[in-house]
Amino acid sequence: MFCFEGLNVSVMIKNHKLAKAISDLGWQQFRNVTEAKCEKYGEEFRVIV
Repeated sequence: MFCFEGLNVSVMIKNHKLAKAISDLGWQQFRNVTEAKCEKYGEEFRVIV
């Protein structure tokens, strides 16, 4: 089982000190790839709100 925390990135980006760091990391792409791999290998994927 893989779990990801559902973060509200749009609100976090409003903090200018964190905006560049958060935007550059590509967390959404990482989550999408992980979710696809879980589906491919029959693993459970959950987003925790």
